[in-house]
Amino acid sequence: MRIIDVDRQNVAKMGFFCKMSQKKCDGYQRKLKCLESRFSEGLKIKMLDLSQGGRGFIEYIPGKFAWRPVNADGYMFIHCLWVVGASRGKGYAEILLDGKLLSYRYPIKKDLVPLLDRRKRT
Repeated sequence: MRIIDVDRQNVAKMGFFCKMSQKKCDGYQRKLKCLESRFSEGLKIKMLDLSQGGRGFIEYIPGKFAWRPVNADGYMFIHCLWVVGASRGKGYAEILLDGKLLSYRYPIKKDLVPLLDRRKRT
């Protein structure tokens, strides 16, 4: 499965997985604008290739720029990791979490920080 890097130059074309079927809706457009402004802070989005049937992505950023209320300076903060549908159970989440794939724009002194919601872990 090919992994696609989504960045400021291609996010409008590639999308960011959430609400991709509703690209004209206000919520999608607001998130697009927000993401475009966060790429300069080191935001990374990696998606499974939709053309190969992949349905999943990871979104992460240096911890000091996390938009959740955490003290994570020196860590990478994973905002979202999601693999759904026929892509589940095939090891794609593990591939998205692979340290070689998580290329850092800034030197990270510590590790990754995941924030889990027990209701969405299955």
